[in-house]
Amino acid sequence: MYKVYDVVCEECGKIQEQWIDSSDDQLFFDDCEDCGGETKRIFSKFSFKLLYDNKKDTVGWSFNNYERSRYWDDVKKEREKGKDVIPYNEK
Repeated sequence: MYKVYDVVCEECGKIQEQWIDSSDDQLFFDDCEDCGGETKRIFSKFSFKLLYDNKKDTVGWSFNNYERSRYWDDVKKEREKGKDVIPYNEK
């Protein structure tokens, strides 16, 4: 089984993906395919965001609403008490 890692060349700065066999005990990355420089692992940005759904009156991960936030549960509790609470992103 292989895993994909993002690496950056320490000489030319090129970012590339490398497939590494996950059965290896240690991670050894190939040299840069452009200049032959040494590469090191980097961590990419994670691409997710919480979105507010007016129809469901909830906040969730992207469009899938996998998980509700604690913040939104607190907003709902305050609304149940009769308080007029506006979500943070609508102020």
